[in-house]
Amino acid sequence: MNCTIFIFSDFTPNPRLDNILKGILIFKEFNPDLVIAVGGGSCIDFAKIINFLSVQKDEYIDIIRKNINELTIPTKLIAIPTTAGSGSESTKFATFYINYLKYSLEHQFILPSYVILDCNLTLSMDSYLTAVSGMDALSQAIESYWSVNSNRQSKIYATKAMKLILSNLVNSVRTSSIDSRSNMLIAANL
Repeated sequence: MNCTIFIFSDFTPNPRLDNILKGILIFKEFNPDLVIAVGGGSCIDFAKIINFLSVQKDEYIDIIRKNINELTIPTKLIAIPTTAGSGSESTKFATFYINYLKYSLEHQFILPSYVILDCNLTLSMDSYLTAVSGMDALSQAIESYWSVNSNRQSKIYATKAMKLILSNLVNSVRTSSIDSRSNMLIAANL
């Protein structure tokens, strides 16, 4: 079996529209059968946006403004988080910036096809990044629980996430134990 791989990492930590447009051009030229996003929440959001917008017929700005007509299903996307914070690998949302203003795309087609949670990929995070990622996950869980759009199922996930975070965050920051990092990754995903 012969396969060609293209690695794209030339983008800012928080995706900007100019990065996205550059990524779309590269995506269309390479025309992948599969997209794999490995990184933190911004990296995964970046891949989700490019993967989604690259196959659409409408103008990108129309899609961003939610003037969406018929949409095309994007290429399969595998999300592999290396931090345990945003949970971007499990959402149908992706954020980016235009002139320092934050925008969010939302559509079911943005949701990754597959997710791989491997806590070994979080072991390179230092204690500071582990702590802020954990606080991000806790904030996401709290927000999910009290959201006006919450439902019984989302509250179950949020409660489980909060319990895992509160039981594992300190140990994850102090010792980088496999168990605590694994539980933090599961919590962020929830």
